Amino acid sequence: MKIEKIFKYLILANIFLFVSIIISFKYQSTQIIELSKNLDKGFFDTPLGIFIVVLTLIIYIVAIYSLYNFKKFGKNLFLYVVLIYIFCILLGKIQILNPITYSLQYMATLTDGAILTLIYFSPIKEKFK
Repeated sequence: MKIEKIFKYLILANIFLFVSIIISFKYQSTQIIELSKNLDKGFFDTPLGIFIVVLTLIIYIVAIYSLYNFKKFGKNLFLYVVLIYIFCILLGKIQILNPITYSLQYMATLTDGAILTLIYFSPIKEKFK
């Protein structure tokens, strides 16, 4: 089925974007790094905040794997990851991003939305039963 192929490509694109975002953070310009150092510490600079980020990352990996293999619990798990991510944005501090990182985050958000749309509102939702 063609929609399954599109769905799997979206998942792979989401993974690629996620890894690209991490890499792009590593290669920020020195100006952005210096500006970021002057910002106040945020919730995610605390041990609890770091724990939440690591836990969310683990849940994301399990959710993406489950979706790719059409596991039923993957649907809800991925939705929870997206909701946790939104909650984390609200708790986070101001971020200074370069245009590449910002664009990658925007595209990742779009793929999240496309994946959620497919798993809940398209015929592919039947594959998760």
